[in-house]
Amino acid sequence: MYQNPLRLGVDVVVHSGYLLGIALASKEQVARIRKVALSLGGSLNAETWALIERSLKTLTNRVERQTAYTGNLALSLEKTEKSS
Repeated sequence: MYQNPLRLGVDVVVHSGYLLGIALASKEQVARIRKVALSLGGSLNAETWALIERSLKTLTNRVERQTAYTGNLALSLEKTEKSS
């Protein structure tokens, strides 16, 4: 979540989930992807959009908790390694 692969030289970053996916890239790459996506068609229904909206509303809280948990886990593992 805190990394930016595009800044590291990656051409296209794809995140996919159960309901939908997203591609992050340069404007040129996005234009090519958009053209293909539009030709393939497909749209999301109202229930799916409601689930996506709910998920986005809680994203900040979930990332903060995951970050805190990961930090605590790293500290715990560091202590364990130092004690062994």
